[in-house]
Amino acid sequence: MANIMSAFQTPGVPLDAKQRKDRVHFWTVLCLATFVIFTLLGIANYALIVHAGVVAEQLLEKSEQQVRGWGGQNHVVYVIDGKTIENHWDARPVAHALVREKMSAAFYFVYGLYILSGIPYLCFYFLYLRQLWEEVPEEFARTTPVSAASFALIPFFHLYWQYVAFSGLYQDTNKASDSCGFTQQDGKLSIFDKSPILAVFTGRFRLRIRTACHWWVALYLLSMLLAWNISTLPFAGGGGIDSGFYFLGGLLILFSIVHAGITVWVYWFMRTHILAFIDIKSSVGK
Repeated sequence: MANIMSAFQTPGVPLDAKQRKDRVHFWTVLCLATFVIFTLLGIANYALIVHAGVVAEQLLEKSEQQVRGWGGQNHVVYVIDGKTIENHWDARPVAHALVREKMSAAFYFVYGLYILSGIPYLCFYFLYLRQLWEEVPEEFARTTPVSAASFALIPFFHLYWQYVAFSGLYQDTNKASDSCGFTQQDGKLSIFDKSPILAVFTGRFRLRIRTACHWWVALYLLSMLLAWNISTLPFAGGGGIDSGFYFLGGLLILFSIVHAGITVWVYWFMRTHILAFIDIKSSVGK
């Protein structure tokens, strides 16, 4: 309860080190919780699209019929929803469109939840970033807390701003720490530092904050590209999709999971880094 009350304390009222740390921790937990929900719903949406593709391909296979044509030659036609289609590439988009129409309620429901879950996540993400940057002394900060949080919400521009919001924050706090006589940290992230058993793998799984931003941007762009391809490919050009459709769907889900893991990694690392920085400031009376 004390953590929650300190998080909602009136702006401008001085807080001691413990209250500031409680506030950072509070907004980090809320940001991570809503992000996980948002990500899971996004993955569910992708999985639904891939599942619809599987069902459509099964429908296409079941609709295949052999008919006798001119000259007694047998050829394949596809009977879908009472319509006879002679060309495989024309039949495929019809099958996919029919399945998606029948599954439209599920699509709208999951996608609606996905969009709605993004609203609290973006709100808490804004508060989380603003709180982190409020701990940076003005003389060392390259941007203001409100600007740091606001620019991170601008579509596409946020890909560049990740480097400012996180890598820049790390660099600015280290400059402030150096000015107080404290040694700069190495800027590496690891989820294994607290585990005696997994600590032996720490060297392999450590990741620099700037490198984490590189991976975050790359996986985000790849996921968006795959999502667009999987959504539109069955209806593009001649209407065909290649045999890699399901592979691309699995790859999309895998990229989304790895992207989410890196995001959680970075959010928690920066929370831990800022908590340590608050201790440094309190030790020198700032």
